[in-house]
Amino acid sequence: MLERVWDDISKSADYSFNASHSVAYATLAYWCGYLKAHYPVYYMTAVFNNTDKPDKLVKYMDDARAMGIRILPPHINKSGKKFTVDKDGIRFGLSSIKFVGDKAVDEILELRPFTSYLNFEERVSSKVNSRMRESLRASGAFSELDGTKVDPNAQQQVTGMYISESPFTLYRDIVNRFSMDWEAVRNAQPNATIKFCATIGAVKKSKVKKKTSKQYGRAMAFMSVRMENADEPIRCTLFPNTYDKVKDVVKEGVAVYIVATVQKPLDVLVQNVMPLEQMKDMLTMI
Repeated sequence: MLERVWDDISKSADYSFNASHSVAYATLAYWCGYLKAHYPVYYMTAVFNNTDKPDKLVKYMDDARAMGIRILPPHINKSGKKFTVDKDGIRFGLSSIKFVGDKAVDEILELRPFTSYLNFEERVSSKVNSRMRESLRASGAFSELDGTKVDPNAQQQVTGMYISESPFTLYRDIVNRFSMDWEAVRNAQPNATIKFCATIGAVKKSKVKKKTSKQYGRAMAFMSVRMENADEPIRCTLFPNTYDKVKDVVKEGVAVYIVATVQKPLDVLVQNVMPLEQMKDMLTMI
């Protein structure tokens, strides 16, 4: 019987992953490696534009920064629709800003350059509604024209991430003072309590489905978070009592401090979540 199974496997090997597949994958891997080594800015721009998951995009941006590539904020006169190569790095695209639609971006690209936000207001039509205008301002798209400073947290809210600087750089004092490092978190044993800083990636809301549970029907959530220098995300579970307290914080892209209990490696049960911005405000009051 075993010999017959082995014979079947051997025969299927002729077509299940044949030489042509191997050559194609090897060629693709070679060209990706070549482009990343010799044209890193162009390569990473293409990677950004072909990534539809925010947590992966955040990781790729961290990878780009580690390669010495600057991630540039939206600019009303310099940004394209998508991520584009800029002489100083990779420029964030206007269509990636929340609430800004493609038709509005098309009009902006056609009418520009603009000399100021006031000039922009005077020239664009109702296709660029008030909500879009607020998002563009919050993203930092007019900061260079008007000489205004970008609020990193406002920028994060409309782009889903910290662009100009990593949140771990913005809150370096908190990270160094309160957060366990990546190796300690990754190697923590089941039932251990861990405390760490991370950025929130994908969030999935759910409800307790076990009908015999006292929590049946109550809202809960799962989220993926990533620490600084981490090569893997951490899966977090938030049961109803915890989720009720922190649901306004649990949003993609937010930089947070997490207290949790390890269930298994890189899989934790969250006890508390606090935005790093809030921790910073609390520390300045002490």
